[in-house]
This record gives sequence, structure tokens and C-alpha cells, in this order.
Amino acid sequence: MQTRDTVIIGGGMAGLGCARTLQDAEYNDFALLSEDIGGSVCVGADQHTNYGAFYVRKDYEHIQKYVQKTRRIRPGEGRFFRKGVAVPYLAWKSALHLPSLVRLYFFLRKYKKNYIKFRKLSETQSQKSVIDRVPFFKYMYTSSATNIFKKIGCEYWADNFINPVYWATAFSDIRNATGASVATVSLPFIVPSHEFILDIKKLTRGFEQKIHQDTVLEIQRVHGTWIIKTKNGKTWSARHVVLAVPTHIAQKLISIPEKTNTPRRGSLLHIRGTLKPPYNTGSYVFIDSPGLYMATKQYRGTILLIAEREDIDLDRYFSEYKIIGKKEWYPAFVIGKHLIESDRGEGMYLIGGHNAPTMEDAFITGIYAANQILK
Repeated sequence: MQTRDTVIIGGGMAGLGCARTLQDAEYNDFALLSEDIGGSVCVGADQHTNYGAFYVRKDYEHIQKYVQKTRRIRPGEGRFFRKGVAVPYLAWKSALHLPSLVRLYFFLRKYKKNYIKFRKLSETQSQKSVIDRVPFFKYMYTSSATNIFKKIGCEYWADNFINPVYWATAFSDIRNATGASVATVSLPFIVPSHEFILDIKKLTRGFEQKIHQDTVLEIQRVHGTWIIKTKNGKTWSARHVVLAVPTHIAQKLISIPEKTNTPRRGSLLHIRGTLKPPYNTGSYVFIDSPGLYMATKQYRGTILLIAEREDIDLDRYFSEYKIIGKKEWYPAFVIGKHLIESDRGEGMYLIGGHNAPTMEDAFITGIYAANQILK
């Protein structure tokens, strides 16, 4: 049996955020167990194309330290289609809705300001406790996105531009989502955002030897200590356990009596080929078609397709093509209004993207767990 004061289970952004914070505090008595490192950040065989998390925003205070920014994401380079017809920003119909666009802009500005406060508070308090205590956060996390957009009178922009972006990000319609989830996904419209390359070596520097490639099969509480058994036949004991895995996996290891949110499945196809008109314009093409949400042009002439499933009729969209990579994500995103408490008691912490959707939010849940351990 191997003994540590803390065992972190999961090597995505949440688990890495916890390990990074502990290491920076010169707390060395921990181990990180995971099948892989990076979680939702996955790079293709070319070592340049992200097959998971797609962008970092300027307000990603913690993640930005460990990424190399590449192409800037400019909303004006997006092309949005409804029933096969492009819906341009600068059409006469859009011009009729400029007053509601101004209202949407100031609403997102207000949300961004409060969201930054939420993140700072979440470094030392659980996300659920912050949301429950602050009225604005509670309102955004419990109200439907459609009701909020209707209240501020910007349904046109929500239906034609925000909803396609949400489909491509969350694999769901905004009608199924909370205001907080959709507002967060909408922030790249007003916050500078970039595609990126994650520097895993920099992120894990100093605790590389504490990472063990393994799968946890069982967690038990025995005589005041957590006992962890793994697929490789190892047994670990720890005073603290940080469970940094999706909730559907966590439910197999510990009891989670409260309701959990719905995980969404998504697929990514990496293609070398040529898009047919009218989908061959713009760097980011949001396609209003069942099961297919976005085509984004990459460097070196390749294209990423973000879809609900892999069996897309590629002949419909490409004049010629070759699939050079693919990735299935489950969960690709989690949607819903159910909030999960991170502090499970007795030194157990459940962290990750189950309450807030971005990799920066997940990383901050790791900071929160580490700060509780360091007390």
C-alpha cells in the first residue's frame, strides 16, 4: 500500500489545477492518478490541432500561463447558416435589430464583470456556496437562457448567432440551458479569444514524478482513511481525496445523492479537403444541419468538423476529402441547473466542470480543493 496525504484522481484541468496549486505551495505529499493528462485538451497527431477545448479567452487568468496563443477568434470571420442560407451580420434585417444588439452587449458586459468576481470567490469557496449566496449568480444559474434573452429583447441575435455557437460548444440548444451557461459561451463575442496550444510540460513542471498512469476502480472509507484501489492492482491510502472526474464516473466511485446535470456527447472529425459553396467562406462556419454544428478551417489547409456523431454525410459538404483524425467526447459538455457541492466531507472533494463550463472554471475548482487542503 502506498500512502499520501492527498490523492488526486483525474488529470484534466481540475486535477492539474489542484496539483499545480499544491506544488506551488511546496506541499509535496500528494499523487495524481489518471489514465491521461489534459482531459478536455487533446491534441491531434500533427501536434498542432486541438481535438477538444478550442479557445482561451483573455479573462482566463490561470490557464493563460500555460498556453501559447495562436489564431485570434474574430466574430466577423464567422458564417452562420439557417436552412442552408447565410445570415450575415451586416444585412438589412440585422440592422433593424441594432438596438437589441446594444442591449445584448451591455448585458454580456455586466455578466462578464460578475463572472470574474464569481471566479475569484470560487478559489476559496465552493462554486455552489458562492452561487447560492449571491443573488445575481443564483438568478443566472437557475433561469433559462431563453427567458433571459426574451426579457432583454434580443431573441433575434440569440436565435441566429448565439444558438449556433452554443450548439457547436455544448451540443445542445439554448432552450435547454441556463442563462449562465449560454452567457459564458457567448463571451467570445466581446472578450478577445484565441486558439491555443497547451504547454503540458510547463503546467506539470515539478510534479511530473507524482503522476501515475492508472484507473481508479474503488474508493472506500476505512477507519478514518480513504482507501483507493486501481486497475493496475495498486492500493493507495490518503487523508484527502480530490475526485477530478466527470460526475457520471464519480457516481461509480462515491455516493452522489443530489441530482446531476445532463452530459452531452460530441464528435470531432479532422479532415483534409475542400468545402463546397456556400460553406467555403469564413474561418468558422456554423451549419444549421441535423447533427453537424461547425466547420472551422485550420492551418495547413485542414478542417475540423464538430458534430453530434461521426456518421455525417461528408459528400454533402465536401467536393473532396480525407479523414485524418477523429475524437469522440463523452461528456463533451454538461448542461442543466443542478449544482453539486464540491466539499463532500471527511476530506473528499469533487471538482471539475459540473457547475461551470469552461476549462478555466474547472482549473479554479482545483485551486479551491488545494486551498482547503492547505488550510
